[in-house]
Amino acid sequence: MNNRKLCPATLTLSLVLALVITGCGGITAPTPAPSTQANASKFMYAALLGPDGVGALRINGDGSLSPLPGAPFAAPPSPASIVGNSRFIFVAGFGSVDDQGFCCQNPTIATYKQDPGTGSLTQVASIGDALLDPTRGVTMDPTGRFLYAGNRNGRGGLDVFAVAEDGHLTQVGSFDSRLVALSGPVFNPTGRFLYASTGSTQLGVRGIYRFEIDPESGLPVDQQEIDTPAIFGLRLSPDGRFLLASEESLPGFQLCSFRLNPMTGLPQMETVGVFHQPAPVACIPAGSSPVHIAFHTDERFVALAQFGVGGGALPGGVVAYRFDDGNFVPVPNPSFLASQDAGTVTFSADGKFLFVSGDPGTSSLMNVFAFDQDTGALAPVSGSPFSVGNAMGVLLR
Repeated sequence: MNNRKLCPATLTLSLVLALVITGCGGITAPTPAPSTQANASKFMYAALLGPDGVGALRINGDGSLSPLPGAPFAAPPSPASIVGNSRFIFVAGFGSVDDQGFCCQNPTIATYKQDPGTGSLTQVASIGDALLDPTRGVTMDPTGRFLYAGNRNGRGGLDVFAVAEDGHLTQVGSFDSRLVALSGPVFNPTGRFLYASTGSTQLGVRGIYRFEIDPESGLPVDQQEIDTPAIFGLRLSPDGRFLLASEESLPGFQLCSFRLNPMTGLPQMETVGVFHQPAPVACIPAGSSPVHIAFHTDERFVALAQFGVGGGALPGGVVAYRFDDGNFVPVPNPSFLASQDAGTVTFSADGKFLFVSGDPGTSSLMNVFAFDQDTGALAPVSGSPFSVGNAMGVLLR
């Protein structure tokens, strides 16, 4: 049996969609720790499938984007995830393609230092990881001391790396590989809890796992299963009070919110027959293929990016909701927002703009919208959409 997988550069639209919705690192990458963000985002960096590299653009005062000199910068082959702490930017790549057109040979995580004035990136370190799979997610703890990267060990887990003062990474351990298809890791703001979804375990269960993390080692000291079908596109509210995820249902997906106990990091439970299941605060229709969730900086709004494949309650594009104590209220917006398939969705640090990339399998464009922080209304900025490359993941600095 040939177990090698196709290089992402050769993926069809349907395969890219499957990759994205099951936890693509770039698509589900969590919001960077607050220490990595200024009051207003100055630069945008993107892990690009095409052209292969790290895209870099200046974010102008009106939200428009201007490419930086020298960009895109060299990156590990087929970069798919990008995260950062207050000092460095990390890009995970699948690796090179062999002579038969299959990847992944020598998957790598590269470390970059950013010039705060020009935005230029200089690579300062790299580490190979034979089992690295950035589609399963790459994230950092809020202190920026540890990096967590998806792997293919036992069909899915997380490798844990300590971040040195010079940006070099050293692997210090890994998560239980028996959790099959582990993906979408996100931290709560205190760094105490890490959440990741799993498509199945050895017992065939689909759900979310909450890991309690030792702050000194970066490794889990306790894990608890949250038995829920809402496992796609995990996102925590900036204050850590709510967990959002999508679940597959008829006639499409639905987006659910769960209120978390701050002491345990677990949602409240309800009894269903003889089982205890997490009780969502609310669930709403979320279209045929939701792929990315973003919280506004003041937590009053949520944006949802989605593909428009097949039927479902909503077309492709981006939808905004007012978020009120775990409940969703749709924000009326023009129909043009649903005219194309979306990939990543990211709010600027000051909350004034929303950046929406296209499907990374087919689009090199980035739509930029001015965001009304009172009403949630979206309006395209002058010159939008901008050509940025086929973005698998986006990081604002």
